[in-house]
Amino acid sequence: MSVPEDSGSGGLRSTLPTARRGVPVSGSVIDRDDFSRWMHRHEHVPVRVVSGVFGAGKTSALISWAQNRDDAAGYLVWVALDTDVRARDSFWLLFLHHLEALSVPVDADLTIALLDQETHGPRLPALLARQLERSGVLTLVVDAGAEYIDDGVARDIVRLVDLCPELRVVIATRQGATDRESVARLGDRLALVDPVLLAFSPAEARQLAGAEGITLDAQRAKQIIDATGGWAAAVHAAIRSASRDDDWVAGLAERLLDEVRTHPGYGALRVLGLADSIAPHDVMELGLGDVADDIVNELVLRGVATRDERKVALQPIIRFALQTEFEAQAPQEFKEAHRQWARHRLRHDVARAAYAHAVASEDWPLAARAYRRYLLAITERERRPATRPIPSAALRAQPILRFAVALDDLSNGRRARALQGFAAMLAVAQGRQLAHRTATIDDIWIRTLVMVSLRLLGQHEMARSALRGLTRMAHSIDDRDEEIVEGRSKLLTQGATTLILSGHLTEASDHLEEAGLTPLIGRPPLERARVLSMIAMVDALRGDIRTASAALAECDALSLPTGLGDSYTGLPAMVAGALVALERGDWATADAFLRRTDTHAPTTEFWAVLLQAGTMLEWHRQGAPAALGYLEQGMEQHVHRGTQSPFATHTLHVLRITLLIAVGRFVEAKEALAGVPQRRSRRWTLMKAYSELFSGDPNRANALAVSSLRQADTPRERIALLVIAAAASHRVGDTTMSARYAASASAEARKFQLWQVLTLIPKPEAAILFAGESDVLDAIRHSRTFPLAAASLGVLSARELVVLRQLIDDATIEQIAKDLSVSRNTVKSQLRAVYRKLGVNNRAEAVSEARRLHLL
Repeated sequence: MSVPEDSGSGGLRSTLPTARRGVPVSGSVIDRDDFSRWMHRHEHVPVRVVSGVFGAGKTSALISWAQNRDDAAGYLVWVALDTDVRARDSFWLLFLHHLEALSVPVDADLTIALLDQETHGPRLPALLARQLERSGVLTLVVDAGAEYIDDGVARDIVRLVDLCPELRVVIATRQGATDRESVARLGDRLALVDPVLLAFSPAEARQLAGAEGITLDAQRAKQIIDATGGWAAAVHAAIRSASRDDDWVAGLAERLLDEVRTHPGYGALRVLGLADSIAPHDVMELGLGDVADDIVNELVLRGVATRDERKVALQPIIRFALQTEFEAQAPQEFKEAHRQWARHRLRHDVARAAYAHAVASEDWPLAARAYRRYLLAITERERRPATRPIPSAALRAQPILRFAVALDDLSNGRRARALQGFAAMLAVAQGRQLAHRTATIDDIWIRTLVMVSLRLLGQHEMARSALRGLTRMAHSIDDRDEEIVEGRSKLLTQGATTLILSGHLTEASDHLEEAGLTPLIGRPPLERARVLSMIAMVDALRGDIRTASAALAECDALSLPTGLGDSYTGLPAMVAGALVALERGDWATADAFLRRTDTHAPTTEFWAVLLQAGTMLEWHRQGAPAALGYLEQGMEQHVHRGTQSPFATHTLHVLRITLLIAVGRFVEAKEALAGVPQRRSRRWTLMKAYSELFSGDPNRANALAVSSLRQADTPRERIALLVIAAAASHRVGDTTMSARYAASASAEARKFQLWQVLTLIPKPEAAILFAGESDVLDAIRHSRTFPLAAASLGVLSARELVVLRQLIDDATIEQIAKDLSVSRNTVKSQLRAVYRKLGVNNRAEAVSEARRLHLL
């Protein structure tokens, strides 16, 4: 998942100079001269805090200042905090992303520290200070939006101000959120903006109206400012209201409510108004239905509610009026609505909001439960290593704890001990299964861990079998508390991982497709992203690049935590992004994706895909011989992993054999193919046909490829077989079938946007097979697969190729003429043309050069 170039966290494309990064844009931002002058006067104060109530216009004022700021003041990096970008790691990772976009080299040790804070967290401020020394004068804008700044980030900022004299920090936050101990330490190094500077003047109200296409005279502008106090959110609403109604000044909020009180969805609106923001799944899960959507849409059109990709927010002037009226007219319903919201927020792990709603509902047990969940969320984010080992008795009684300890051992390199732990966990789980009569929710999770343990032990087919049992159990169990719903994304991705590593890519795709994303509607975006990124990786591995790209795009649209792409959870999306970029010949993007996976490469189960993608990049940079060395070194380094998965074995051996053929080591390629595990399996037929194509038996290559087409399991395999069949047919002179297979291959490549597989054969030969298909030829030109120097094949005619192959058996001119039913002079003429085009002088040289170019 990638952050768009020149964008803020909201995904809006910036048109600002490259010295500024992350600044969002808005069509209705106007120049705020008084505010900008204040910011300029305090340019040398280390920390400036812009504080105001919700809707006071902090962000728009900062955008105005940023747009008018002199680039000579140094770099400016803007980070907008929201629910996703507020933790210490995600905040600083987004900051580093923006620095990289400004061509500032990023310290690798700093990235490692961010991804492993348990080990390197205390070093983080010092590493950040070292990074900022490279950056020179820099201003960091922290736009808190609807979230307070994370305590860890606040402490880092205070420490950085101490360490970095050239750093300037601007923090936009809600009023009252600046009384933090860490900020208080700054003393006279902090400047707090006067809220009066955020209030709109009548002139600015007129300017804002003009930006929105509304004509406003001076008298009406003054009335608006008098009625709203210049509060930005209310000014926006009043301008739109004033354009429709001349008698509106008294009681703006009350008047706006009068316009919608008769709407059938007004009752639903009062419930929705209890929350700061409303997502589509909130309306569905609270049972408010389409009628709520109708009234919210109407409010958006009236300008008193705002909508983005993820949520709707009522302007505070409306929300406060709704809540006041609701509590006064129906106090019990008011409390029950808050109780609904509290339970809803708990289901979605929004514990802070759940606690506030529970307090408002006066449901104290629910409030206590919500607060416990809130404390758990903090503990999880700021987790520390356990101070005591788990007792043996607890491990014997709880398979889940046994699994957790074993997984921790594996992550820390204690492989032998980890495998013992997984085996013990399996024994405990089997005993539990024998003793149980009816499956419980606990059994679901234990079965899941059994599947993962079998996979980590290298027993991939047994893990696949365990997945089938788990799926049946999950469909039949009574999930009253919806625990399976909460864990559904993890169950899906773990099942898909099991199927991938057992070598069943199509089955993995079916597993994800059958379950679908529909059950995840209403769940946090991270859960949908987890499944979407796995879908993207599975389809990229299969060769369905179109679907993989769509899944990645849908994943990006979820506005996920910025640091997710660098976490283990985001690894499948990073792998998919690299594979998609490789298929498009976008080597720089593929490299960028792969570098973000470096931290996880030593421990991930998908190490073989990373090695495969890295080898393709090396092929691009240094050529086939260097790529072969890179691959063999990587395979040697992973021998210590013990039993390799069927997927890793097949993937890497296929790539190695392909590279052996690319460098002309045909005998070694055949030997390598003969030594692969389960070499009689159908999955190796493709490589057998490929080997025959380049070792001089195109007839056998064609027979193998054509016979396997119906059993082709993935788009990548099918297209590869078609390319081999087309090339083999062409080499034996069957141009009709060659054209037919080539047309099918190119059609499939367009359908799935899969191009690299078309370069299984040398580019000159591909140019003949796909002549006239400009998109195919363009894709081949951008590929570095088979980077052979000679281009002579592109000018050899089909008949010249046939004559060339007759030279292998030392056939005389008379024999060749007889076989081809042409005259001796014709054969001589064709031979001269072959020699000339190949740059050789005799038969022996022609055969040698033809073999080097993979023509024979």
